[in-house]
Amino acid sequence: MALSAVRAAQLGLQTTSNNVANAQTPGYTRQRVALRSSFSRPELGGLVGTGVTVADIGRVRDQMADVRVRNGSSTLAALEVRAELLGFTEVALDEPEGGLSAELSVLWDSFDALSLSPSDPAARSAVLGTLEGTATKFRDLANRFNELEDIAGDTLSSLVSTANDILADVAALNESIVANAGRPSDLMDQRDRLLDELSSMLGTNVIQSDNGGVRVTLNGISLVADTEVLPLSFDANTSAITSQGGIALDPGGEAKGLQQYMLTDIAGFQTALDDMAIDLTTALNATHAGGFSQSGPGGDLLTYDPTDPARTLSVVITDPADLATAGSNGTPFPVNDPTNANALAALRTSLSASGGTESPASAFRQTVTRVAQQSGAIRASAENADRLQTAALDDRESRNGVSLDEEMLYLMEYQRMFEAASRVITAIDQALDVLINRTGLVGR
Repeated sequence: MALSAVRAAQLGLQTTSNNVANAQTPGYTRQRVALRSSFSRPELGGLVGTGVTVADIGRVRDQMADVRVRNGSSTLAALEVRAELLGFTEVALDEPEGGLSAELSVLWDSFDALSLSPSDPAARSAVLGTLEGTATKFRDLANRFNELEDIAGDTLSSLVSTANDILADVAALNESIVANAGRPSDLMDQRDRLLDELSSMLGTNVIQSDNGGVRVTLNGISLVADTEVLPLSFDANTSAITSQGGIALDPGGEAKGLQQYMLTDIAGFQTALDDMAIDLTTALNATHAGGFSQSGPGGDLLTYDPTDPARTLSVVITDPADLATAGSNGTPFPVNDPTNANALAALRTSLSASGGTESPASAFRQTVTRVAQQSGAIRASAENADRLQTAALDDRESRNGVSLDEEMLYLMEYQRMFEAASRVITAIDQALDVLINRTGLVGR
């Protein structure tokens, strides 16, 4: 019995020492020795205990704390990646100094100058130059939006590939853990770190199995079932993530943030930019067509490909003399008539000639404002989620991690247990010495 106590105390000291050694190891879960009394044996007068048995050396792991941390990690990752991409979008807009609104202002200023000197070749050349600058700015901004969309798509594709690798690693760890009936704590800690990563990337759920393995699911679809892996697929054309059975999934985590940016944020900004390119082209072309140049009625100033308006916007007129500044086509031609030049300059604040409700400049200001508002709102949400996640992580660490003060108490307890059990062995040894070496000597 005393020997069993010595062995139990020895295991307790080793386990506590291991906890102290790993106090700063990321992802380490503290371990505890579970003791139970050995089966008693019958003796005269009743049952007598036979000592202590180590029932288990297991991890002190709070599953609910894991759930809170992983749910918070999923939410935080989605907000952070979306806030980062929206920040890149703000940089791409380059407002107010170097963006499209500044280019439009220069364009209207050139029309104002043309209305003051409609026959001035320099003023006419300046208008064509600013038109080309405006079209170039539209194309550049559209290309930047496409680049951001491509970056998000490439990131999402890489994320799915990495997630599949992690799923395979989890399945391999499941196999090793299930094969080891002792449930090795180091392998389980390693698996938990991978499960944390999956939650941050995809917002997966974890179901514990009785045999020590885990099942990883997303939207109720199994991705890992013990040792079986069901990898994900990514469609670059639709940005969809699908299961092995072809079912479209609604992920969380980074994947959700990337999808929301691609399908909602940047897609909406691209649509707004295309709409503005269409409205600006329609307004300028319609107004210009109502005037006259020396060569006749005004024609189109801008053109675009209807399937991709902003990225294909270009200037039609190449000869400054073809600018229709006059309101009539008299004989001789009224070269100093600024009627139509005034109408073109008035588009700075007038309604869109395409029937819209606001000028192109006003529409773009609203787009810029929407980007800033969305970016600010997502950043604020991310900061709040970060605070909640920090609290959840601290709570999990307090439940699962190593407390050096607590370990010191356990060390003292196991030390005293070891000393007491050793003293029992010494007492028994002394009693046996008397029985063997001294019994029968009296009276000789």
